[in-house]
Amino acid sequence: MQNIHWFISEEDCKQFFSRMAKNNCEELTRNFVFEGNSSMKYGWVVDLSNIVGFEGLGVLQQDYEDEEITFIEDFFIKPVRNVNPSDVIRSVEIHADDIEMMPDGTISLWWD
Repeated sequence: MQNIHWFISEEDCKQFFSRMAKNNCEELTRNFVFEGNSSMKYGWVVDLSNIVGFEGLGVLQQDYEDEEITFIEDFFIKPVRNVNPSDVIRSVEIHADDIEMMPDGTISLWWD
């Protein structure tokens, strides 16, 4: 199984993506593209966090530790548990070259 860094907070996530934006000589905004081939934007991460929380999102540990990172190809979503059927259903589009459901229910997204 892959070594995943699960974000511990909104700030943790924001710091990671801010470093990536800075390494691309850009500012972190909702329009910052973190995966160029599919044009995945940071705003998508924020929208997704509104559904699963920032703590439900992760990246490869090696990517998280890479001080010179400019893009990512892998992104992870923790399984959503204990959803109340009366809750408002929220959605966000997911576009990836590969979407895999891992044995523990984690969703792995990969972009080429």
